[in-house]
Amino acid sequence: MAFPFAELLTEIQHLAIHKKRPEREIRNFVRELSKRTITGSLKIASVAKTIAYTKRHTLRDGNTIKSVIPETDYIIELQLDADERVEQGGEVTCMFCLYKFDGYSKTLYGHQIESEASTQSDPVNSNNRAFEAANIPGSTSLSTESSDPLHRYQAEAFAKLSQDGPDVSFDTSYEEEMLAKLQLEAEQRFAELNNEVGEATFESQADANNEISPASTAKTKSIEEVERAITQFCGSDSFPKHFYTDNATEFKAVGEKRGWCQDFCLAHRKETNGIVENAVRRISEGTRCALYQSGFEN
Repeated sequence: MAFPFAELLTEIQHLAIHKKRPEREIRNFVRELSKRTITGSLKIASVAKTIAYTKRHTLRDGNTIKSVIPETDYIIELQLDADERVEQGGEVTCMFCLYKFDGYSKTLYGHQIESEASTQSDPVNSNNRAFEAANIPGSTSLSTESSDPLHRYQAEAFAKLSQDGPDVSFDTSYEEEMLAKLQLEAEQRFAELNNEVGEATFESQADANNEISPASTAKTKSIEEVERAITQFCGSDSFPKHFYTDNATEFKAVGEKRGWCQDFCLAHRKETNGIVENAVRRISEGTRCALYQSGFEN
């Protein structure tokens, strides 16, 4: 049974006035009506040539009308058949269905439905549609959309894919062999790159991971003793790019003597000297653990 257009208008007006979020309610209402036929008279606010996609060929050559729902800001946009004569300001009585609601443009979209009477009164078109459906491979049922070239193309493509083709052997042994060869070459190249990096890279990575690096100790804080320890640590002919210390005078003197580029941490800001502080902490804690595990209680 068809749904009266007057009831559609009444429901939309009620939702628009009494609901806090009418767009959501209207969208749900349109979904419920998407499979029902609506019948009634619409007052035409504007008429334009149909340019959007249509589900039937007769709609593609027809017009698209817009009808304003009274007392609301919502619009019904309806695609009509080519044989439907309409003009702006007039009225049209037809059967249609709604398939979408756009809350941003506040538009309900729909299209005209072919009545059973018009289908039965036009035996030529009915016979043509039956003939087209019968000539489409794989077609098992008669549909009003069989005259659409898109549906015909889809049916023909599906029929070709469904046909039994010649036996094809999918031998992928060559591809698998090439893939294994490429994987082996990649592993060998990766190993070569690791060997080329050298020990210096691994030592730098150890420093970055806050691991304990080799160190040289100074027995006193004298400039001579500190210089001896630095020479033992980095060599006599080394020239570091950056010499970072904790503002100790003995380190400053050694850096100035050798002409190194120096930088210092901020006083009372342990975060600026975190690598050294963490290294000292690990050494101290490691020493305590070794002593404790050796049996020394205090």
